[in-house]
Amino acid sequence: MTEVNFDFFTNLTNSADISERERYKPLVDIINTYIGIENIEIFYPKFLFVNDRKLMIFVFQQEQVSVIKEVEDTTISLTTFKYNNLKVSEIYYTGAEEPVTLKLDFNTGEFFRLNNQTDTNNTWTDHFKNKITAIYKLIT
Repeated sequence: MTEVNFDFFTNLTNSADISERERYKPLVDIINTYIGIENIEIFYPKFLFVNDRKLMIFVFQQEQVSVIKEVEDTTISLTTFKYNNLKVSEIYYTGAEEPVTLKLDFNTGEFFRLNNQTDTNNTWTDHFKNKITAIYKLIT
């Protein structure tokens, strides 16, 4: 199966119809400009394949995670959290066929939940489960 990484996202953006290209191109530009593809350890595009949800991209790096969110139609936010500011990282696993949830709580009050079944469509759930496992290993 294809890897859902930054290259995949960039290619998807370049081949998308005009409305999706206009929506995703600024996200690609932000990652290239402010993070740099050489710094990406794990790329996690939450809601990329989920209709009617605003895309959130988590770019996990060696010492930090950057979160890129569509705030409004033309506004995108980029926030970076250092792993040493992580108050709680907790994984919920109930079996091989069940969803995996990763809970990330930062001492800033920000928190995120990554779930392989709600963050993508059925085609990519196993792939996103593997990503969540890799993320947990990276940050702990």
